[in-house]
Amino acid sequence: MNIKITYNWLLEYLDTDATPADLQKYLSLSGPSIERIDKIEDAANGGLTDYVFDIEITSNRIDMASVFGIAQEAQAILPQY
Repeated sequence: MNIKITYNWLLEYLDTDATPADLQKYLSLSGPSIERIDKIEDAANGGLTDYVFDIEITSNRIDMASVFGIAQEAQAILPQY
């Protein structure tokens, strides 16, 4: 199962200076695999740039099937790097 969340949405639950590439690298080491990052521009929001993470969730980690679950995992793994 895959979910898609945006970088800015994730930052609503996570206080970090990690770039989208950093999140992809470190989260993929700990559990949820970020398969792809797409850069988007939100025309409705004044052309602001955001990133969409395509995240593969394994069946035994259903707690990762939300932006809150991904933020919790990132909060746990990022201080180690």
